[in-house]
Amino acid sequence: MSEFSEAAFRYAHLGLAVIPLFPREKNPMFKSWQNVATNDESIIARWWQQSPNANVGIVTGHKSNIFAVDFDGPKGGLQTYDELVYKHGRFPDTWQDMTGRGDGSFHLYFRMPAFAVSNHVGLLQGVDIRGNDGQVVAPPSIHPDTGKRYQWDGDHEIEQTPVANAPDWLLDLLQAKAQSTSDKLPIKQRIPHGVQYHTLLSLAGALRRMGLEYEEIMSCIMSVHDARCERPGPRENMEKMVRGVVRYKPADNDLYKIATKLWRLTKYHEHVEEEQKQALGRVDAYALMKRPPRDSPMVIDDCLHIGCTILAGPPKTGKSYLTLGMAISVATGGKFIGSRDILKPGRVGYWALEENENRTAKRLHQLINTPEISLQNLEFMYHLKPMFSGGLEDIALYCDKFRPNMLVIDTLMAFVTGDRGSRHDVFRDDYREIKALSDISLKYETALLVVHHTNKLGGGSIIGSVAGTHGLTAAADCIWKMDRQPSRRATLEMTGREVEDQSFLIELDIAGQTGWQVIEQGDDVILSGERQVILEVLRESGPKTPKQLSMEIGKNPMATRQLLYRMIQRGLLIRDATGTYRISTDSNRYSND
Repeated sequence: MSEFSEAAFRYAHLGLAVIPLFPREKNPMFKSWQNVATNDESIIARWWQQSPNANVGIVTGHKSNIFAVDFDGPKGGLQTYDELVYKHGRFPDTWQDMTGRGDGSFHLYFRMPAFAVSNHVGLLQGVDIRGNDGQVVAPPSIHPDTGKRYQWDGDHEIEQTPVANAPDWLLDLLQAKAQSTSDKLPIKQRIPHGVQYHTLLSLAGALRRMGLEYEEIMSCIMSVHDARCERPGPRENMEKMVRGVVRYKPADNDLYKIATKLWRLTKYHEHVEEEQKQALGRVDAYALMKRPPRDSPMVIDDCLHIGCTILAGPPKTGKSYLTLGMAISVATGGKFIGSRDILKPGRVGYWALEENENRTAKRLHQLINTPEISLQNLEFMYHLKPMFSGGLEDIALYCDKFRPNMLVIDTLMAFVTGDRGSRHDVFRDDYREIKALSDISLKYETALLVVHHTNKLGGGSIIGSVAGTHGLTAAADCIWKMDRQPSRRATLEMTGREVEDQSFLIELDIAGQTGWQVIEQGDDVILSGERQVILEVLRESGPKTPKQLSMEIGKNPMATRQLLYRMIQRGLLIRDATGTYRISTDSNRYSND
């Protein structure tokens, strides 16, 4: 059994329809390959017995229940990939293969959605789609131009990694593309040729029974005839049919009385609707357009605004020093992370639910050498009832009495644990919890920061990394994500409704009042920090596979493989024949980038 036939059997076991391709080519051996492709092992065995070196093709679309996204390197696909990740966050972990072109081109595979995904060339710059009646060349096929093999990125992980659902933004793009390519009704929604006359005749009779006259019926019938009929006929036939219908007396030909009744009924419903509108506080678009737009008030310049912000990060990342430094900055009017201005200095209420007064005092002594009178604006509380068992009411009473500019709840789990014993719909409960906090912060015009954890997988987009369901992030006004880096450093990412997406590389400085200080900011911060982590792991532990590295650093496996590829391109790493990665001899130049 050849390696090509072994691969074909592997794909068949996963439910994929395969087809033999000519050796060292991309073309299927059969003209009607869309219909011939199969996952029947007996047929697959015969194919590769006859041609042991045939390349392997996977047929996409409903036949395999997958579609593929092809990122073509020379045509700008890699640049488009980076832009998409920056805009939408990283793709979910799914099947990925590297093509045999050797230029970084790759395929991502996703589960077929409910609607039909077609083949598209150039959906975006350097990005093609293989859907229904499409096929992709699969590993270990040999590229016809380079002689190199297609490889699964991560070697044998295809059986271990389930194919993912495509991200919503990609499905929206494909669905919009499908709708734009068809301006006619699907054939199943049209009136078949054999019943066109009888269908239109029945419709004309119903219109006549409603009291409509010749011109009115004719206008309606022709509209349906032209838009719906599978094979439209001559107008003369429709005129003859309608003239025959109007010879019959309608059930009620007093259209004036009918119109008067309808007018009165409509006015009544308009009156009821207007009363409901006033009761619900509804505002129409014209009234909103007349109002001058107002930005959400900022407490920290372009970082923290009125509303609920979630700060998420793994344990032992330094979140407590970050929140304490932020609280001190707002209370004293200093700068946040040594860089951002405090626009609304004032009172801060800090619920430290996972520590005691002694620990808080130690951290304050570390950050502040000389007590300042303005520190009286910062007060700590160590007990709070569970959220829906009086906790929300206590927060509201505090806000009503003291009108703080900022609140901190450290941590969310300590606040809601007592309420989570009988949760049935986790998404709705998560959303309800953060929405309740957001409502309080908006009502009392305070910035509320909730400290939380990231999920176990780590990595991925800011929103996807927050522990819990998407109900948490859907209700939050802003999300901050903090990740530990080597040498007492961390990355801080921000995204939200009122702030621009931004990233910081920060360094812990216990001697400084804010604890953390910015040393770099911008789009490359996250990538720079992640590279440092990988280099440190490889220096300490030696060569590792992508899967080992992703588990070591707590990142999404697919994102780790993409990062490793870029580090090889920059000469930082070397990939040996066994698929493991090690540090290049000239990687020390990275520290000067």
